[in-house]
Amino acid sequence: MDVMETIQTFVQSEHEFQSGRISAGVEISRITEVIIMDFSALSEYFVVVVVVACLIVGYLIKKTFTMIPNKYIPTILAILGAILNFFVSGASIESVVYGALMGLASTGLHQAFTKFVEKTDSSSTTEE
Repeated sequence: MDVMETIQTFVQSEHEFQSGRISAGVEISRITEVIIMDFSALSEYFVVVVVVACLIVGYLIKKTFTMIPNKYIPTILAILGAILNFFVSGASIESVVYGALMGLASTGLHQAFTKFVEKTDSSSTTEE
């Protein structure tokens, strides 16, 4: 299901719900189906190896190469992700764009993990 079909299905379901032709349960079921279809399309382009490689390189840059400012790490990882995915998934504009997104996603994963660990550390020290 492409993006336009997803939007059309969502809008059609919303109109049927508002007009009373379907119940709220049926609408939720349709919306859930649309969301699942959307994520399955995303999983076609998601390459775990590229994300993990970018995550490791980003960590190494942050901890080892202190002369590189943190503000440049997402840009470096986007470029690295684009190059890696170009070779892993084949030569196409889509693979380059998705690779860049995976590089940026690795930055977000690192930030989320760091915040989670810091929150866990601060909560364990306040309990003692």
